[in-house]
Amino acid sequence: MGQPTWKLLPLFGAFGSEALHRETLACLLQEMILRGFDAETDARTAQFLQSLRASDHPLGLLPPRLLPVERSVSAWLPRFRNAPAPPPVLPDHGPRITDAREPQRSFEPVTDAAREERIRASVADWMSESNGRAEVKLYRHAAPIRPDQVGTALLRGLGLASFGGATDDQVELRAATPDSAFAILFAASAGGGAYSLGRRGAYGRLDAWISFGGLAGIEAGSSAESIGERAERCAWFMFQADSGWFEDVAWDIGIVCLHPDGDEMAILAATDTD
Repeated sequence: MGQPTWKLLPLFGAFGSEALHRETLACLLQEMILRGFDAETDARTAQFLQSLRASDHPLGLLPPRLLPVERSVSAWLPRFRNAPAPPPVLPDHGPRITDAREPQRSFEPVTDAAREERIRASVADWMSESNGRAEVKLYRHAAPIRPDQVGTALLRGLGLASFGGATDDQVELRAATPDSAFAILFAASAGGGAYSLGRRGAYGRLDAWISFGGLAGIEAGSSAESIGERAERCAWFMFQADSGWFEDVAWDIGIVCLHPDGDEMAILAATDTD
């Protein structure tokens, strides 16, 4: 988006009530919000946003401004250029984690097809339009664990395909922040995989919220504000593994979310190649 906000606002007053232009303006408004605009500060965009919600448009579910957990998305905004958007990368928010501080505990796998589909939302076009694959796993434990008990031994013991037979020194596991996890999900959807074009800013933001809510264990249809509040209370980690499962080209994601009570954990791993 290369135009200043003041040039774009009249479009919502002139065409915001016309169904023909609803989709274009809905995407444009999200691009403006992703660049720091608050849609409720102008009567034209505020009214247009209300009309989106009234028509049950999917983008009408998104917040009118960036929430705190979205503070890192600006680095991953798709831009018009010949080269593909930058792929997501493993953040360096803390020291590399090896083993847990206490003996490994056993998690039991949980099957929830609807929630698993939500978690995959950010990488869905990697699989449908490119060469990608994803692994989503949900686990529950009767006795809660603390974030400092999450280590490579615990994760390797879960039987993840993405870990394969990787040893501790072949796994890179780091603590992450909620905003870095959200940014990676946004980058994955907005920028796309090796051959997919990506969903760009508006629907990339929507997909990121869907995946983020699924990982954080909040009910489908919950508000972004509720998802963000819960996500801040979760413990987040990111990983990569030299296991043969990851393509190790550029498009590799490994996210672990330990829920606030420490009794549930959700994992998303995804990879793609050209």
